[in-house]
Amino acid sequence: MSTPASQAMATKAKAMYGNHLKANDYQELLRKNSVQEIASYLKNDTAYKSILSGINEQTVHRGFLEMLIRQEYHLEFLKLIHFGDPSKSKFYRYGIISIEIKQVLVTLRNLGETDRSTQIAQLPMFANKLTHFDVQGLVKVNNFEELLAYLRNTPYY
Repeated sequence: MSTPASQAMATKAKAMYGNHLKANDYQELLRKNSVQEIASYLKNDTAYKSILSGINEQTVHRGFLEMLIRQEYHLEFLKLIHFGDPSKSKFYRYGIISIEIKQVLVTLRNLGETDRSTQIAQLPMFANKLTHFDVQGLVKVNNFEELLAYLRNTPYY
């Protein structure tokens, strides 16, 4: 038997799914020749209007555009979390695990880098209260041994 919270979450999820890019959107994106053209299309013709409203599509960097799109994914996930208890649902855990794995992989890619600004920009600070570890602390990790030590009391160790 479903609860009112799960029914509300299902309704919200269906509405959000309806805003995702369709096959014709992907076909249109394939016709674009530059990041600027892609940014303009996403900003003006898709549900990404709100997250991209403040960008100048003529000067936006690909990495920044990707970060904003990932941020939209995280914001959608947060909207769904409001309908239930993340500690009691495997659905919510999937979203959190996805965020944790991504942050560990970003850290591995950035080991040895002196400029960690890209990693810092990708940190999902909103999720810190739900994750197995403080995602911000990953920025301080400088080598594989430190990463292992940082993840010692988590499932990722």
